Amino acid sequence: MTYSIVARDKKTGEMWVAVQTHWFWVGNNVPWLEAGVGAIATQAQTEMKYGKRWIELLKQWKLPEEVIKEIWKDDEGFDFRQVAIIDNKWNISTHTWNSCVKYADYIIGDWFIVQGNLLTNEDVLPAMKQAYEDNINTDFTERLYLSIKAGEEAWGELRWVQSAALRIVSGTKGEYDIVNLRIDDHEAPLNEIHRQINLQKAYNFLNEAELQGEIWSIKKSLELFSRAQNILPKSKEVLFWKAFMLKNRGMLEEAQEILDRYFQWEEMWLELWERIEG
Repeated sequence: MTYSIVARDKKTGEMWVAVQTHWFWVGNNVPWLEAGVGAIATQAQTEMKYGKRWIELLKQWKLPEEVIKEIWKDDEGFDFRQVAIIDNKWNISTHTWNSCVKYADYIIGDWFIVQGNLLTNEDVLPAMKQAYEDNINTDFTERLYLSIKAGEEAWGELRWVQSAALRIVSGTKGEYDIVNLRIDDHEAPLNEIHRQINLQKAYNFLNEAELQGEIWSIKKSLELFSRAQNILPKSKEVLFWKAFMLKNRGMLEEAQEILDRYFQWEEMWLELWERIEG
């Protein structure tokens, strides 16, 4: 019913969870992460009341294996559950209990765990592991996506898929989520996650382009605007803020050329321009 990957980047220390399932609302149930603390994927008849408890125990410097024992020592349903944990001290642990519906298993790799239950066949987890290892030099969000995608292509889900999620947090305490994407109900949730991954990349380029244009390099800013536009070729958002950056840096003819070409009859955008200028 569910397959997931929990991982940590050896270079940046970032901690990652990606998951796809047949069940509704997986992003609210399976991944539990906190910057500078750890990353957890708990699945197979997930018990929501334990969610924050996982994180609180890691904050007490308990090892992942100790956390697992602490959580489920009094849990009557523990034999139906599955969990994988990586903490901020580079400790790793996972467990799949006996009553998880087959095929249910896990594989531990080099600072990552793939796990699943109610899988169609035994090829799913090896495929996820291989995809993650084969794309070591790929952008981290893409790497997680490709691992889950490999599970999907190995017919990971015995039924149909409905929801997916991808979360990434910093290895430093107190920082915010780097990526937090969830698709609660969709006929192709992983495809929608991938679309939103690219959307987030585009807006990251857009935000950095505006900052570069305001403070640092116009050349670098224009390069970043181009990268955003390559991802979102039909987006007027990118063109609008590119024109506004050029205007602020005194490149009035270039800014006006964009306005005339793309926004001449767009009253909403022109009003926005006037409001910001005012």
